[in-house]
Amino acid sequence: DGLYEITELIQDGVESQIYKADGPKGRKVILKLFNIGVPLVRILNECEMARVVQHPAIVRVDNHARWKDGRFYITFDYVDGLSLRSCIGKDRPSNEQFQRVATLLLDGIKLLHNFAEDGVSNPILHNDIKPDNILLTKDYRPVLIDFGIASHPQISVYSGTRNYIASDLQVGTDRDYCIGGDLYALGVTLFEWYFGRLPKLEDFKNNNMQFEDNINIDLRRWFERAVSWEAENRFNTAHEMREALLKTFEE
Repeated sequence: DGLYEITELIQDGVESQIYKADGPKGRKVILKLFNIGVPLVRILNECEMARVVQHPAIVRVDNHARWKDGRFYITFDYVDGLSLRSCIGKDRPSNEQFQRVATLLLDGIKLLHNFAEDGVSNPILHNDIKPDNILLTKDYRPVLIDFGIASHPQISVYSGTRNYIASDLQVGTDRDYCIGGDLYALGVTLFEWYFGRLPKLEDFKNNNMQFEDNINIDLRRWFERAVSWEAENRFNTAHEMREALLKTFEE
């Protein structure tokens, strides 16, 4: 459209392509170019949901418009980092690295979940938290990206990534989109980063997860709640989840 020059393809998805691009005055941005047929309302929803809070752990929407071929696009601030997915299965993060990443994400998610309009609570839900949708910079600042299926709480058509959705949130062919869903997905994501694998049902034998012996017992208990198969055992809010995590690292 004249404002942006695409320099590199980052990812080719089902609904869109993600590019690195140069904007006005050479400023680097991420440009998400949607396929023909993706409804404008869907694109505007992604913009709106990602714009409601400003936080270092939440990607910042820069602009949206039409590309020269008529397709819609959104631009985001450029993040110089790797997908958290690419870090899984490598060296386990140190306690300091894990605490920094987890608490920053929980701070950002808390702002989304505490969103209110005219004094009335109206949480913003990401609905697709997973390692693929978190970028990690060299100084371990996480950035949550891709608000493509973000919404307010509702029961609607099932969408998302199955391994990161608690089974109790499936309602027939629909899904319960709720605060607990984001927290469970974050728990699974952080578990996968720390241990290099997804949690399994076998981990929950006798209600006591099977961990390596060298894991901090308080961190073990935190993970047991974060990814519990039982909804009543999980954390209820991002604040509660964050405070419990900080206590696990207290001397």
